[in-house]
Amino acid sequence: MANMQTEGAPDLNLDEKSQQGFINWYRGLPQEGQKIRVFDRKTFYTVHGEDALFVARRFCNTTAVVKYLGKVGRGG
Repeated sequence: MANMQTEGAPDLNLDEKSQQGFINWYRGLPQEGQKIRVFDRKTFYTVHGEDALFVARRFCNTTAVVKYLGKVGRGG
């Protein structure tokens, strides 16, 4: 498996308003039980919310690779 680190990691390049819009949209999706949503960003993939933490712990063995959207404390 490739070494997954945050340095050199792709950026979504979303302004604050777009980030908050995505967060609101994502939180409004229905819960799908045991499914993990993976988003294809053409040159990389993203996973969000609790799914991101699960993937980070399971496949990277650390949550240090997790990047957060939105303002600190508002989450996403």
